[in-house]
Amino acid sequence: MAKKIKEIHDQINLLITKGRTGYHTAAEIDIAVYMASKWLFDFYFNMFDADNALHDSLRPFTSDPTIIVLDVNGQYIIPVDFIHEIGQITSGPNDTMVDTVDRAALARRRSNNLVPPSYDYPLCAFNSTHIQFYPIDITNVKFAYLRTPIQPVYATTIVNGREVYDDVNSVDVEWNEVDITKLTERAMSVLGINLEDIKLVEWSRERESKDQ
Repeated sequence: MAKKIKEIHDQINLLITKGRTGYHTAAEIDIAVYMASKWLFDFYFNMFDADNALHDSLRPFTSDPTIIVLDVNGQYIIPVDFIHEIGQITSGPNDTMVDTVDRAALARRRSNNLVPPSYDYPLCAFNSTHIQFYPIDITNVKFAYLRTPIQPVYATTIVNGREVYDDVNSVDVEWNEVDITKLTERAMSVLGINLEDIKLVEWSRERESKDQ
């Protein structure tokens, strides 16, 4: 049930009406909400980069741990919605955490006879298109990652000659309820709607009604 995207559209349209700031189609609002969603994601992700602790607001964008099958070279194509790794564990009788290293560290470990990559000490390195695992004969890995937000859709259908909200074909935003206000305000900013102007219009109307 795409409840939150409808609430966002209703709120934005209500404020547009109050502020007399023009008209925006459902598709335009969807694009603004999507842009706001990506902005909010980056905002929280920067916190993640700073302290390496995943912000609670990003939990909806964490993929479920999935067993992936590596090719004969120990490689796996990076998913198109991939943003950042959460963790990799070898899948087998004895699950082992896979350490992620950069290319320089990988080269050092591969040439180190004392602690080379092994089933007990597996490694992986992220390249532009794929993840390289060592030893290369590892076949299955449990993989979890942080992914991009999906694009929301406010769908409509015609009922008795009127355009109405279509919940079945709509795609909801994935944010928690606590972030919906931030998301809505940012979407309004993308649309060029100034909340302060709307508040001023409301204040002026209240003054006019009191003066009459």
